Amino acid sequence: MFYKVVFYHPKEGLEEILSSLALLGFGKIGQYDSWSVVTPAKERFRPLTDSKPAIGTEGELSSQDLFAVNLQCYESELEALTQKINELHPFEVPAIEAWALAVPTFPRPV
Repeated sequence: MFYKVVFYHPKEGLEEILSSLALLGFGKIGQYDSWSVVTPAKERFRPLTDSKPAIGTEGELSSQDLFAVNLQCYESELEALTQKINELHPFEVPAIEAWALAVPTFPRPV
């Protein structure tokens, strides 16, 4: 089973997290490494009581420009990938999404 993983990251530090993930072997597709699709995104949020937001103020609606980072991985790599994103990400709670792919795009051995 293959998964598409998407997470959202600010411009600052984006190249560093992509390079770190690639050095750990994530972001492979076919005979390529360091693969990802990165698109602009806008995040909207309100920090609640006891949050520790990187930006914004508790109780106030905020927004910021981010980038959506798309990667693909095997099911066996999913937990390690999401754990590493959580470790490297600057946000208190990074948004990470994962979807099973009905049609794999890269048949490579694990």
